[in-house]
Amino acid sequence: MQAAQVRLGDREYSLVYNGYAMFELEELCGGATALFEELDKGGIEGFRLLCRAFALLSRQGELCRRRLGYTPSDAAEADALEELIMPLDIPHVKQAVYAAILSGYGREVEPEEDTDLVLAELAQKKRTKSQKPNI
Repeated sequence: MQAAQVRLGDREYSLVYNGYAMFELEELCGGATALFEELDKGGIEGFRLLCRAFALLSRQGELCRRRLGYTPSDAAEADALEELIMPLDIPHVKQAVYAAILSGYGREVEPEEDTDLVLAELAQKKRTKSQKPNI
């Protein structure tokens, strides 16, 4: 699970863009692209949409955390966010929403075998030495 971590006030939130959030966002505003466009416009409607998107991603983050066995916590609520987010927090909140959505489209891929970094560095040095012309 990839999550964007954001602190608002004394609370830390995990924002997760999973399959459910993707479809909810589609219903809310037409999807991630439409959300980004609306947030770029700004204004009160953009702010309300930001709060709704943050709450949605926070709710999914909290559900994922619980599924993974972490201590339950409360997710953010859109109405409360509208009242609590300060003007200087808005860019920070936007960035967290963007980061969560972009992370949701990424993949966590584990290497099939362990890589010994020391051996890889030595092999790289050996290759560069062998590529130098003898003068």
